[in-house]
Amino acid sequence: MTKVIKTLIGTLFLIFIYYVAFNSFYTKYSADVYFSNSEKLLEEFELEKALNNATLSIRDNPLEPNYYKQRAKVYLTMAAVFGDEYKTTLKELALDDMYMAYNINPDNLVTVRNLVPLFYFLSVKELTLSISDENIDQAFLPETKNFYEKVKNISPNDAGVYVLLAKYEKRLGLNDEYNASVKKVEELRPDILEWHENFK
Repeated sequence: MTKVIKTLIGTLFLIFIYYVAFNSFYTKYSADVYFSNSEKLLEEFELEKALNNATLSIRDNPLEPNYYKQRAKVYLTMAAVFGDEYKTTLKELALDDMYMAYNINPDNLVTVRNLVPLFYFLSVKELTLSISDENIDQAFLPETKNFYEKVKNISPNDAGVYVLLAKYEKRLGLNDEYNASVKKVEELRPDILEWHENFK
């Protein structure tokens, strides 16, 4: 093989490596831009645009759990706004994304903790009404209970996890689960029970 051919092959290989690296950087950057746009659009209540941008962020970087979590937020907001005929379907889509976010890295406590309130919203029928037995979505409550149990198993000695869960268990009327969380906090950090708002 002549020196010219070797040089040409080497140059083509470097161009290929550069292209792959640039393409990877660009898609991750564009995914972050779409994600940021989705957050802003959700705040502005531009739900369809927010959903589109969240979906594009997932397309460009399907291994980032925050993007699935963001799309789940959009679906849950849409479920709260649209009529009952769409509510169950939108909640099912949100649930799929919530589990996708969890399954990408089930040991990532930050992602797991950020999903806790979303599971609460999943189990409430009407967010504008006060919580009561009639306002609990029984179709999704078992999913929330199961997820909250998973969270406890991930970090069984983290008092902060139990404090967070207790807040939503109390709101959802999960009395047995709430009492178990209180007991665990009492074992780990009894002082928290005296001052934290979740136990008032």
